[in-house]
Amino acid sequence: MNENLIIAKNELIQGSYAIVAVKEGKVSFSGKEKGVAALLAALHKSPALLEGADVADKVVGRAAALLMRYGKISSVFATVISSGARETLAEGNVETYFEQEVPYISNRAKDGMCPMENRCLQISDPAEAYEVLLDLFKGGVKK
Repeated sequence: MNENLIIAKNELIQGSYAIVAVKEGKVSFSGKEKGVAALLAALHKSPALLEGADVADKVVGRAAALLMRYGKISSVFATVISSGARETLAEGNVETYFEQEVPYISNRAKDGMCPMENRCLQISDPAEAYEVLLDLFKGGVKK
């Protein structure tokens, strides 16, 4: 793990964040929103926030992995990662570290697959995933 990713991981844990991105030793973006909302908002506001960043995220499913590839991150640490997310990140040559791998990310009720992960199962293009997810959030993402 590189120094930026270690900083991101520590901030994630100590700051009670859901996601933290670090570039050049400084936090470039952080969010406390669960799911892909914070990541999607960052990309919508300014894709440059994530480009080249090292990211720590509590839960990384396939949707988040596609968004991270769209944002051109360098590496990621996940507390929990789905198998599909790990494969998606590997396809994009994103250095990936994690504590626990699961077959898929569960929905909040824990009775099925996360709807964002499910929506992105058949999507392989990060730009397409960004557009699909942005459309799903219609107005819920602030510019």
